Amino acid sequence: MGLLIICHFFHYQAHTSRKGATRGQYTQEQRRKMSKKERIEELIAKLQQNPSDFEAATELERILEEFEYDESDEDEETLHRVTTVVTPSREYPQKCGYCKGEGGSVSFGKISFGMSARMMSVEDYQSLIDRGWRRSGSWLYKPNNAKSCCPAYTIRLDVHKFVASKGHHKVKNRMNKFLSSGQLPKGNKINEENEASHSVEETLDVSEGKEEKKNEEAKNAEMNRLKSLLEESVKRLNVSNNVELKNALNSCGKGDEWVEKVRVTPSSTNKIGSFSSNLAQVLEGMTRRKHKEEDEFPVVSSLSIAKFISDDLNTNGVKNETERGYINFAGEKIQKSKLKNEPQKKRRKAENVDKKMDLNLTMSASSFTEEEFELYKKYQTSVHNDKPEKVTPEAYKRFLVESPLVAEGIYGSFHQQYRIDGKLVAVGVVDVLPKCLSSVYFFYDPDFTALDLGVYSALNEIDWVKDKCKEVEGLHYYYLGFYIHQCKKMRYKAQYKPSDLLCPLNYTWVPLAEVTPKLDQHKYFQFSEGEVVSIPEARVERIRDEIPIKIQSGIYQYKQLTSVGKQMLGEHLAEYVRLVGEKLASSILCEFS
Repeated sequence: MGLLIICHFFHYQAHTSRKGATRGQYTQEQRRKMSKKERIEELIAKLQQNPSDFEAATELERILEEFEYDESDEDEETLHRVTTVVTPSREYPQKCGYCKGEGGSVSFGKISFGMSARMMSVEDYQSLIDRGWRRSGSWLYKPNNAKSCCPAYTIRLDVHKFVASKGHHKVKNRMNKFLSSGQLPKGNKINEENEASHSVEETLDVSEGKEEKKNEEAKNAEMNRLKSLLEESVKRLNVSNNVELKNALNSCGKGDEWVEKVRVTPSSTNKIGSFSSNLAQVLEGMTRRKHKEEDEFPVVSSLSIAKFISDDLNTNGVKNETERGYINFAGEKIQKSKLKNEPQKKRRKAENVDKKMDLNLTMSASSFTEEEFELYKKYQTSVHNDKPEKVTPEAYKRFLVESPLVAEGIYGSFHQQYRIDGKLVAVGVVDVLPKCLSSVYFFYDPDFTALDLGVYSALNEIDWVKDKCKEVEGLHYYYLGFYIHQCKKMRYKAQYKPSDLLCPLNYTWVPLAEVTPKLDQHKYFQFSEGEVVSIPEARVERIRDEIPIKIQSGIYQYKQLTSVGKQMLGEHLAEYVRLVGEKLASSILCEFS
């Protein structure tokens, strides 16, 4: 009985220390437990004076068992609320698939950090890929680029700025001609090097490049000019005591935070050079969030906000019109420039030829189908020369079907199926996250290699983001995975201009065009100025102490572990804090068996 009480007592101490709240912060249920705590302290004092007090020992054991039961319930509630559960691993070497290096030295080998994820919110995964992480199935990994032979840098494209090249238009035209005639282009054989190497040099001639660059610069200048006019209009209306607009601006917090979320982008209309702004939607969205926090705060309609601003702009000589809460402009400067670009007219004509065959694209939640697996097997054995016995349903599921992402609305992991007259010819595996569509993998029927389906799918995914960003605030990036400069066949991702690379030391985005000349000389360096993102060691230790950890049936914090547990996990979890960052380390639940 005495030993059992001692065990319960130490369990009780760990449990009560885990609460970490003052009495004033307790709920009614927690206050009930507080009264039990006071009784426990009285009984412990009695037993210290008289260890043979059987009645006190029996009552103490009963109360402590109730605490244990309550704690188990709380652990289940905590686990239910958690959206991300991971098991951190350690740094590990791999054979490099790009330069074929081996081992784990600085000169050769692919070195990564890793962790498995049982479940993960799309917000947490977005934060991780913005720190250089990537997933393969339910396994997440972050290349250690300082040690790896072929550093892998996260690459992304802002779809608002994307300029399709001559080669991209050729790919679309090739598909349309095939759909209209049923005849595949001749002369394209399966070649893994060429399959992934549609480089800018191969797809864009110099004269076209100069013209597109000129148009892009003019377009960006016009978008910046229109955004400035919008800001001036809002300031005029705010001064003129427009109550509804003031309510919207009052929901934005301090300063002009709304400005950062406002976008001016090429309009979805067929008018050349027209632009559209989401200003009204941004302000309405902020009032809705404010309304959720304060019931009495009024929600302001984007339709009325757009009308106020549109009228003000027209009064001040800026021609525009509203549609479904959007403010639309006619960019005359761009219109003149593009009207001279006759080749684009020819492309549009070629891209709208009559089709005899149908190409259908469907998007569904990630799942296993025999049809997709057979296509994947055909692709892997034909294009990548995998041995057939190695391409199993289980391996395919681990790689491209399993996903820890918790589906939420349009967000989650999906398979995009491309069908020509009902025949499955390609599958794109993607993740849709708060800021982006992230391309995971793409495989296709090798019989259709001549159609450049890899490039075609990338252009389609860019178009998907362009379409969705009109409805979903913040979603306007296309993540292409990793850019590996040391491997020439992996440089094809540079063709989607203008892309940015993630700096591995301060996690800022830098234009790829600025980085590539330096990558020719140095494979690992800081891409941009500014402080290197690092957490002071004293802070790392404090964060580690608070990490929630699930061990067997209980959830604890690191600081509550035994000395043996701390010795086993101490440096391991400290490195985990450095890799995922302070915010995620404090909120993600770590699970150990």
